Amino acid sequence: MKFKKSMLMCLSAAVLALAACGESTPTPTPTPGPGDDPVTPVNPTDDLSKKVTVTMDVGYEKNTQGMKFTKAALDTASLTKYTGLDGNEYEAGDFKPAWSYMQKQLNFTITDANDYQSNVKTRFENLKTNGYKFGNVLVNIAQGNADQIQSAGVVDGTILNLAQYLDMMPNFKKFLEDNPSVKKIVSASDGGIYYAPYFDGYDDIEKMLLLRQDWVETLLDGEYDASKFDSKAVTMTTYKAVTPESVNSTIDVLNNADGSKATAKATVTKNHTQNVITKQNALASQTGAELVKALREYIDATYGKAYSKRSELFIGGKAAYDIDELVALFRCVKANPGALTGDANKVIVPFLPREITDQRISDFWRFLQFFGVRGGESRNGWFYVKDDGTLGDMRAEEGTMKALDAMHKMYEEGLILQNFNDNSSTSRGIGKIATDLFELPAGSQQGFAMYDSVQTQTIRDDRYPDIKLVPVMPGVWDWKESGKYMHYTESWRSVKPNGWFITKATAGDQDVLYRCLKIFDYQYSEEG
Repeated sequence: MKFKKSMLMCLSAAVLALAACGESTPTPTPTPGPGDDPVTPVNPTDDLSKKVTVTMDVGYEKNTQGMKFTKAALDTASLTKYTGLDGNEYEAGDFKPAWSYMQKQLNFTITDANDYQSNVKTRFENLKTNGYKFGNVLVNIAQGNADQIQSAGVVDGTILNLAQYLDMMPNFKKFLEDNPSVKKIVSASDGGIYYAPYFDGYDDIEKMLLLRQDWVETLLDGEYDASKFDSKAVTMTTYKAVTPESVNSTIDVLNNADGSKATAKATVTKNHTQNVITKQNALASQTGAELVKALREYIDATYGKAYSKRSELFIGGKAAYDIDELVALFRCVKANPGALTGDANKVIVPFLPREITDQRISDFWRFLQFFGVRGGESRNGWFYVKDDGTLGDMRAEEGTMKALDAMHKMYEEGLILQNFNDNSSTSRGIGKIATDLFELPAGSQQGFAMYDSVQTQTIRDDRYPDIKLVPVMPGVWDWKESGKYMHYTESWRSVKPNGWFITKATAGDQDVLYRCLKIFDYQYSEEG
């Protein structure tokens, strides 16, 4: 398994992926794809000196997420102007920095054809019904779901087959050659390629466990002083250990704690004869102070001098925690509101979803991988391929039932947000649970951990300096049932089921077509 920082970024919520590829001189004659009509060669000598207008429908579902700054978006940030990383000031009506820069680099002007009133699927259907026109103007570049685009390309012949023009897009072509699985996914039944895929990122982890690093350090690091922790007695013994009482395993980790500039792997030894949950459950008095003491003593005994700080068991490149150790930490968080927030009466929520929607609740299903369950992150139902090549279905497996039972026991202990599917009781009706528990009212500081996309949640660190929410490595598990614990995740970023396309009618204007191809290819280039 590899953990690496993706080289792919997004211009907007629906933009194409970027990939670092080399430049080369375009071949002047496009290659016909299967079943395609002959096409007029694009002029390869166009040096971008002629400015053209390209009509695009690529924004997201509301105007604050489009290509331009809007008054509504700026007001949300309490700004009238926005200073970009390029040092320029932007105000309502201006193209956002990435779009502004790309227009300058490729010498074209964008006409925004997005109505910002509907989702991607509906907009594609409306666009197709209108003959791919915005008013009376042909839309050149638009977005849609892969099945819609491929159907319109194969059946209707209204979408440009990019396979004919790959030699005109050397960076995109190289990306597909370097990633044959992507090429296979985006190729239609007739062998044509009718869209360039969209990525949130590529070849990196999509969703991760996020923890408040500041709280982990407060609970675990430094000399133990019982007076610094809560003394109120609690009862949290419903959850029982799911990993063995005795474990002796070496675990491969990064060779430095913070994960930066790691050049080789290191190993951490997990060696204990009593599970931390068993240890906590046996406490005569379960106070915040005693729970913390038990976890600290367990870490010291189990990992010896592997860590310079106990918090490194969970935070950083050397993290080697398992699910029982994580639950033990959740208990410490739940039982120490005074130590963590200064308010001993505050109700701390150790584990919560982002919002009240089916997708966010399903992140609890995805979290089942921390209990050794595969299939929760599947892109096709709940199926996965087993080591022996057969198909597995997590819904029919004993491990799934055991994991669900364990999570139910976590819920009974109050370690998971209570009534998380009840909008009114959990989030005062706003539906955005994480926003409520991390931010609203300002400084509420009730949330500790969630399983979600990293970039959408760590923005809170900028909004509220007291919050230090960080992604952590996946928990370890004995995945091979061999006594060897290891990191593993199925949450790997790859092709999203949508992307950009060029309308077939655009080929009637060589200058515009050439620029559209350059726009596509540019975003797979190193500069792009």
